[in-house]
Amino acid sequence: MVRRELESHVALQPDPSAALKAEQHDLEDQCSGWKQSLGNRDLSAIVRHSIEGELERAMTRIQQIEAEQAARLAGTQQRQQVLDPQEISERLQRLATMLNEGNASAMNLMLSHHIDTIWCDDTGHVVIRTCKLGALAGDLTLFITDSSCPPGSASGAAAAKFCAKPRRRARLDIKGAIDDDEAEIEANEFAVNTDRFAGLGPEWFAEDHFDVPETLSWAEANAQAVAEFRLKNHASMEVTAKHFGKTVPTIRAALKYAKEKFGIDAYGKSVSRPNLPNWSRTNAQAVAEFMSRPDVTMKMAVAHFERTEPTIRKAMAFAKIATAQADAPKQDDDAADSRSDAA
Repeated sequence: MVRRELESHVALQPDPSAALKAEQHDLEDQCSGWKQSLGNRDLSAIVRHSIEGELERAMTRIQQIEAEQAARLAGTQQRQQVLDPQEISERLQRLATMLNEGNASAMNLMLSHHIDTIWCDDTGHVVIRTCKLGALAGDLTLFITDSSCPPGSASGAAAAKFCAKPRRRARLDIKGAIDDDEAEIEANEFAVNTDRFAGLGPEWFAEDHFDVPETLSWAEANAQAVAEFRLKNHASMEVTAKHFGKTVPTIRAALKYAKEKFGIDAYGKSVSRPNLPNWSRTNAQAVAEFMSRPDVTMKMAVAHFERTEPTIRKAMAFAKIATAQADAPKQDDDAADSRSDAA
C-alpha cells in the first residue's frame, strides 16, 4: 500500500528535472558572458548597472533551481528510506523493546506513534483507532491527501457523541530511552501533537472494538449455586457459609440476588428448619423417663440435664405427643375388633 501510494504521488507530479537543468545551463552561460562584459573597463555605467542587475537575478534563479533539485533529491531519498524494510523493522523493534521495558513514559510515547484515538462510552464500549503508518511517524507528510481533514473524522465510531476536543499533552520524560537526542525530541514533538494524523485518508486507519466485561461480585457470580445448595441440603446460613468459604452476610447477599435474578427463593429460616438441632425434641424420651421416677422435681430435672425449665417442659410436651401418636394406632385396632365382634 505504501509503495503504490508513493508511486501514485510521483506519477501525478510532473518531473521538471530536465527543464530545470536546461534552464540552469542557459543561465550559467549567460552569467559567464555577463562576467566577461563586466571586465571591460570602458563599459558605460548604465550598461554596467543593467548587466549587474541581470547577473544578480540569474544567480538568484540558479540558487532556486539548485534548491529545488536538492529538495527533489531529498524527497526521492526519503521515499526510498520509507520503502526500506530494514528501516521499518528497526522502528517496530524499537516499539517492541520499549513495551518490554519498565519505562511507562517511553511506552506511552511510542504507542502515540501508532494509536490515533481511543473512544469509550458509559456502556463499556471501547474503540481503538490505530494508524497503519505508525512506524513512519516522521514521514507522514508523504501520505497527506487532504490537509483540511481533521483527525478522527473518517471514523464512524458509535462513541463519537462522547468525544471531546483533546488538549495538547506535555512532553514526556523518557529518560534516554532513545539514544539519539535529536530523534528523541522529534518523537516527543510528534507524540504530543493532537493533530499528528490529520490529513491522512481512512485507508490508513484500523478500528478495533471492545466491550469491557461486567465485573460481578462473588455473591452475584455464585448466587444460583448458593441458592441451590441451600435448598437441596436444607443448610443453615452458617453451614452454607462454611461450605463456600464465605461470611454469612455474603451468603445472604447471594441468596437475595438469586431471588431477584433467577426467581429462586432460598432465603429465610424455613429452608433450614428440618435440619435445625432441637434439644427438646431429641431428648424428649429421656426427659419423660427421668420425670416418671418417684420424688423427682422440675428443679432436679433442670440440674440433671443442665437445661432451663422451659426447655424441660417443651421436651415433656414432645414426649406426650409422641406417646399419643403411638397409642392412636392401638386404639384404632381395638375399635376395629369391637366392631367385628358386634357384627
